[in-house]
Amino acid sequence: MAADMDSAPEKLHLKPEVGLIGGVSLIAGVMIGSGIFMSPQTVLVNIGSPGASLLIWASCGLLAMLASLSYAELGTVIRESGGEYIYILRTSGNLMAFVFAFTSIVVVRPTALAGLALGFAQYVVAPFYDDCPPPAVLVKCIAAVGILLLTIVNCLNVRSAMAVTVFFMAVKFLTLVVIVIGGVVVLVQGNTANFQNTFEGTELHISTIGMAFYQCLWSYDGWNNLNSVTEELKRPEPGTMKDTEHEKLKLKREVGLISAVSLVAGTMIGSGIFMSPQSVLANIGSPGASLIIWAVCGLVALFAALSYAELGTIFKESGGDFIYVLRIYGPFPAFLVAYTFMIVVRPSGISAIALSFAEYAVAPFYSGCTPPTLVVKCTAAACILVVATANILNVRFTMAIQVVFLVAKVVSLIVIVIGGIVTMAQGTLESLSSTDVAFEGTTLGISTIGMALYQGLWSYAGWYNLNIVTEELKKPEVNLPRALMIAIPMVTVLYLLVNVSYLAVMTPREMAFSSAVAVTWGNKVLGGWGWIMSVAAALSSFGSLNGSFFSGGRVCFVAAREGHMPDILAMAHVRRLTPSPALIFTTVISLIVLIPGDFQGIVNFFRYAQCLGSKGFTAWFFYGITLSGLLYLKIRRRDLPRTYTVPIIIPILVLLAAVFLVLAPIIDNPQIEYLYVTLFVLSGVLIYVPFIHYKLFPGILNKLTVFLQLFLEVAPADKNLSFDYKFELLANPRAEGVAFRNTGG
Repeated sequence: MAADMDSAPEKLHLKPEVGLIGGVSLIAGVMIGSGIFMSPQTVLVNIGSPGASLLIWASCGLLAMLASLSYAELGTVIRESGGEYIYILRTSGNLMAFVFAFTSIVVVRPTALAGLALGFAQYVVAPFYDDCPPPAVLVKCIAAVGILLLTIVNCLNVRSAMAVTVFFMAVKFLTLVVIVIGGVVVLVQGNTANFQNTFEGTELHISTIGMAFYQCLWSYDGWNNLNSVTEELKRPEPGTMKDTEHEKLKLKREVGLISAVSLVAGTMIGSGIFMSPQSVLANIGSPGASLIIWAVCGLVALFAALSYAELGTIFKESGGDFIYVLRIYGPFPAFLVAYTFMIVVRPSGISAIALSFAEYAVAPFYSGCTPPTLVVKCTAAACILVVATANILNVRFTMAIQVVFLVAKVVSLIVIVIGGIVTMAQGTLESLSSTDVAFEGTTLGISTIGMALYQGLWSYAGWYNLNIVTEELKKPEVNLPRALMIAIPMVTVLYLLVNVSYLAVMTPREMAFSSAVAVTWGNKVLGGWGWIMSVAAALSSFGSLNGSFFSGGRVCFVAAREGHMPDILAMAHVRRLTPSPALIFTTVISLIVLIPGDFQGIVNFFRYAQCLGSKGFTAWFFYGITLSGLLYLKIRRRDLPRTYTVPIIIPILVLLAAVFLVLAPIIDNPQIEYLYVTLFVLSGVLIYVPFIHYKLFPGILNKLTVFLQLFLEVAPADKNLSFDYKFELLANPRAEGVAFRNTGG
């Protein structure tokens, strides 16, 4: 056979299959081996005291971190796989490199693999030999099988090997989290004897410290794994971002109609409908009047949302109230909106929802008593971190979570409705049997009506979410009003039917004295299955938290893009296209709000206001400002292009409702806290004047921005607008204030 081959065949290359998650798993998954389950006792025996052993573990972690960062620099200079071998070869020559490779391949790595396999085998067979050691032959056979299986997986496919590593890393991480939670529970119960004299008995000898370090560093073994597979790592070098000077990143339009409905309805249906009905009833005094309050709240939310929809078709930018106030009234009022929203209102809302989720989640484990505050707050913090991670990773995944939890919440409410129908079919409807009975005891005072509206509107909070993410909404001129017209009437009807079901099952007195009306309903109707309502409330809180977090981070992102926050917060991840710095900032502030401190007094009032209705006094004040701006545009700027309009009477009615909700509690029951909140909002001027107006930034902030940009892999993001849309603010010294000029579209 004569085959002419004029050129040498092209050599194969190992494909770069290891991404960021695979890289993290390859390091953490190898480090978290049997060491953490076996080494702690040896470290403690060598060093002699609990306190010193904790210092050893921290020092070893720091040492592994510093060593891995040093190796990372080598990996970016010498971009070849092989780790120490290739670095020694390139810097010290062939002989030293061969000695290292010979030792590593023949002795070090095989003995390490055999040791790990034997450790695995011993743990596997241990349950079958409770009273005696397992046979050595059996242990070795299972260890050999484990080695062969992993060899086959690694030979077949790199992606499969990475998937196995990611899966087992997640399992190991969850195992350690369970151990941590168990320790927290034990500490909360007062078992702190081992930490009374933490450093008593410490052995400060070179040999004991060295042995303790050896044992501990064994548990950190694996920190250098990525340097051995550099050529198979996707983008091993830092800073290889696109040239964003010519083409900026844009957040993708990932939110379709179903996701939009889920974002609105899924955020609205939180823990409110499971807790607020008794408060509405207690304030207004009668079942019939409470149903009217729920209907009025739904109507107010719908009218407000439709008014915002018109604003969303005029200003096709994300940011909600912030961007509307900025375009209508100018930068200073807009900064106050963003400042209040990002520092207190949204973080306190997120922390309150997370705490609500945590209370329902841990309640089954503390059936006879109140769960410890520390456990509840740790669970709430974990919930915030999980939601933050999901939002940072992927928009589609976040929206999928929102859709799934909305379906679960709607099913839960339908269960309550069906239970009420069955009860009414059996002839039980005392509270609503006639008009006289239904409205008996109604309290028609300004304060009581206002408080009832606040409580009801809290359960409708979230109607404004789509306006915050307009640039990520597909066909916003169509889907924005359409999603609102689907979501809000659906939620309103469900809320009314659920309240009828509550009143059919419970007397007004039972509702008024119930801490969680849905749980009480579940215990009466579902009996032993009443715990389902606790699960439903927890799921509702989680879904509402996800929606609140998704929209909340965008306000921070848009404010930074407009120059009202540090530049780093206006950047998006170069591959995931999510505003990860803004989401991280929101996470940090929300976690801080969970911690009691000197600022807790003001935070408590904001949280109290939120519990009284859609972020209460502060939120409805800003809603009123935004709606007054819409009225100005409808009267003075009819020439502005818009694809959707509402009759002018609708924003007028909502504005009157906002004025009532802001002034009614102050006039009827003035409190010093309202003054505190007002002073806090106005304190934004202390930040705005030097840092926003005069742009007095310390030089170190630019260096920090560059560092964070490289570390987080983010770049500046541009506005995602479908056409050349631009509005310029023109200062007008006359009474008209601020005018607009439409320069595009």
